[in-house]
Amino acid sequence: MAPLLDSVLDGSDPFEGTKYRSIGILGKGGMGAAHVVEHRLLGTHFVCKVLRGRHRNNRGAADRMRVEAQSLARLVHPNIVKVFDFEFTRDGRPFIVMERLEGHTLTQELRMRGELPALEAIDITRQLLSALSMAHSLGIIHRDIKLENLFLHRAGTGKPVLKVLDFGVAKIVEGTSELAPIPAQIPTRTGVVVGTPRFLSPEAAVGRAVDQRADVYSASVVLYMLLCGRGPWDDANSDAGVFSAQVHRAPPTPSNFAHQVIAPDLQAVVLIGMNKDPDERFQTAMAFDSALGKIAQQLEAERSARSVKSSSPPAAEGEPVSSQARLKLSVEQKAKTASLEMAASGANARKQFVIQAVAFAISAVASAAATWWCVSVLWHK
Repeated sequence: MAPLLDSVLDGSDPFEGTKYRSIGILGKGGMGAAHVVEHRLLGTHFVCKVLRGRHRNNRGAADRMRVEAQSLARLVHPNIVKVFDFEFTRDGRPFIVMERLEGHTLTQELRMRGELPALEAIDITRQLLSALSMAHSLGIIHRDIKLENLFLHRAGTGKPVLKVLDFGVAKIVEGTSELAPIPAQIPTRTGVVVGTPRFLSPEAAVGRAVDQRADVYSASVVLYMLLCGRGPWDDANSDAGVFSAQVHRAPPTPSNFAHQVIAPDLQAVVLIGMNKDPDERFQTAMAFDSALGKIAQQLEAERSARSVKSSSPPAAEGEPVSSQARLKLSVEQKAKTASLEMAASGANARKQFVIQAVAFAISAVASAAATWWCVSVLWHK
């Protein structure tokens, strides 16, 4: 049998013979490719993630896609991408049929905008933590939380909704829940590093076993990057340098890089989540979310207070007046009264002057008449 070509390379439709057909390739990775597909009968559009042709005989890779599909099927959550189907191509490669999202990843969002306002960064991170809390309750550890796997879905004109993608390297913790998927038949070998270097927890960076606290660490790195527009280890120019920083270096405080003012409590929460020791981090995504919720309330209250202070309207008739307003009215009333008193005082002064002038004139006339009479008497004598 002649080897089949990789459909990503030769342009053929890998879904030929299924109820879907490819109408475009969204992207490809080392193991799989993502296609926009159309249901042949219904005409509805989805996104299909299919194992690439070069790996069609890789049983481990195929089984991991099965784990991912089962994980997504069980995680019915507004912040996790929905899965609708799991099928196989004609040559036996598995593919997952998922909802088609509109928008872009957080990588693209930061590239366009730079750092995000603190409240917006907190809101996005809390959506991520809500999704992780759901996954962890079923014993599903994502292990590859990063900006590229976090999608801002814009449905209509409403606020974008975060969607967590790609559970392809998820770890299943047996015994956590009856709803947990069957773990991968070929588990990850001890010492193998799984994930993306700049988001890896220190324990993952050295190949140790991880639990949900590794996802908490990665979520903290995401929040750090949303607040600063960059990561804590961007000065490292190789994976080895990043691994070394993750294990040995304390992360710089976000205020070292952010242009905005970062509240001390928020910085403290970020650094708790990025603690080198898993026992010193938030132990669950829910605990991390709770801490961020309290900070968000504080920031909202401060923003509301600033808004009220900068745009306080005058009190309407019948409404209570503040002490400052009462003081202002009192001062104005006193000034008006003083002005009226001064005006009245001036009028009285002018009146007195006229009376005195008339009296003086009468007195002068009388004095002159008396003098003339005396002179006349003396003359006739």
